[in-house]
Amino acid sequence: GEVATNDDDEAVYRITYTDENGDEQEIDITATNGLHIDEISGAIKLGGTLVDEKTVITTTATNTLAIAGLQPGDETEDRIVVVDGDGVLKTIPAIIPSAIREENSDYAALATDETILVDAEHRAVTITLPNNVDTGKKYTIKKIDISSNEVILDGNGSNIDGQNTITGTLPYQGWTVQFDGTRWWVISRI
Repeated sequence: GEVATNDDDEAVYRITYTDENGDEQEIDITATNGLHIDEISGAIKLGGTLVDEKTVITTTATNTLAIAGLQPGDETEDRIVVVDGDGVLKTIPAIIPSAIREENSDYAALATDETILVDAEHRAVTITLPNNVDTGKKYTIKKIDISSNEVILDGNGSNIDGQNTITGTLPYQGWTVQFDGTRWWVISRI
């Protein structure tokens, strides 16, 4: 075989063979979807136009992928691709700008929430934690009134320090909780 150019002016690897009738035939091997054929060596290399099909490159701890020249990420995205010192791509959670909100009725916390201030002056308020957040996710929930009404923190099927819910009635009390992938833990009290 040899490197040649097809009718679309693309590099191809051309194989010439003789068929069963003794006629000479040519087959052009092309590369698409992010691959191209090197015009000099004929090697198929990464780098080319992506087409309308999913491209997946699977790596392992020992078989990694390295790309040089990546642009800086946007810290408001869900995940950020980073390159370590060896040029290996990895993903890390994005740094979400501090999200603070005030609630005075029952509320289901969002993955983007961080601090939830709870005004329970007129009634008990339940804050329900999500059970589909990343391991390590933290929330700070703080009661911001002087009433004796309850602020109830509900683990939504995931225990909080071994309980389905935790409750506080003291003025200005609160908790910072963190998810370990299956359970919530109180890591500090306010």
